[in-house]
Amino acid sequence: MSETGLDSGGCYRLRCSLPGHELDVRGVARCPLSPGDGFVSVSRDRSARLWVPDSPTRGFVEMQKMTGHSNFVSSVCILPPTDTYPRGLIATGGNDHNICVFSLDNPKPLYMLKGHKNTVCSLSSGKFGTLLSGSWDTTGKVWLNDKCMMTLQVRVMKKK
Repeated sequence: MSETGLDSGGCYRLRCSLPGHELDVRGVARCPLSPGDGFVSVSRDRSARLWVPDSPTRGFVEMQKMTGHSNFVSSVCILPPTDTYPRGLIATGGNDHNICVFSLDNPKPLYMLKGHKNTVCSLSSGKFGTLLSGSWDTTGKVWLNDKCMMTLQVRVMKKK
């Protein structure tokens, strides 16, 4: 962590501001797949942006703007490299109920995962190349590539 990080007893301080998104940012994820260990941000402007370090200024520059959602983007997850995708993938979940999966080489989705009936609010990389998604529709899904392998339904208990 930096010299001003919490592990040294200090306070965090603003390192830089990144102009780019046109509306508020809803999620970020560290992206070790990018050159120089950058990160991905997602926004209500319907985009995801890959940022990489710009060492001369100790800031970051936008490497790629990814689009594909028809509504707000609310979650992001980095999928590690596999034999099929040796550079890994970026998954984004949105208020359009979909998950877009991107490579680092293309600003348009490689494929789109459909099946949720409400906002995809949570994404996580699972074992064996799986992607886990959570939605406001009270379901969790386990995806392998472009196929839904399992749906977990949460029962909502009503107060008496």
